[in-house]
Amino acid sequence: MSSRYTQTSYELPMNHTVAIIQIEGSLDVTNSDALRQDIIKTLDQDASHLLVDCQKVTFMDSSGLSALVMALKLARESSVRFALCAVGEQAAMMFRLTGMDKVFDIFEDRAAFEETLLQPVQV
Repeated sequence: MSSRYTQTSYELPMNHTVAIIQIEGSLDVTNSDALRQDIIKTLDQDASHLLVDCQKVTFMDSSGLSALVMALKLARESSVRFALCAVGEQAAMMFRLTGMDKVFDIFEDRAAFEETLLQPVQV
């Protein structure tokens, strides 16, 4: 099964522009480069945040993880906050085994991600 990527964006209060990439299906060697290219295009759209929604990911291999690591690197270089949400158990296990769960901001779902954006800044 191949992947399909859906891209949307929206505005939140406090000048947060969120671009979302929804991945559907497998994220593996056959389509990880396409995801990288989609993320590069998305980063060119001046969003302050990029959220990759993994709710419909059915399988992820090391090349899929590599695509997400590269996306994180590119987002940081562009000063865009990069996060993942709704990561399934198979992918979550890969993140834990590689230690990437400590590198990525991973949220239970989109609502949990948005909640952190709308929290007042503590000084």
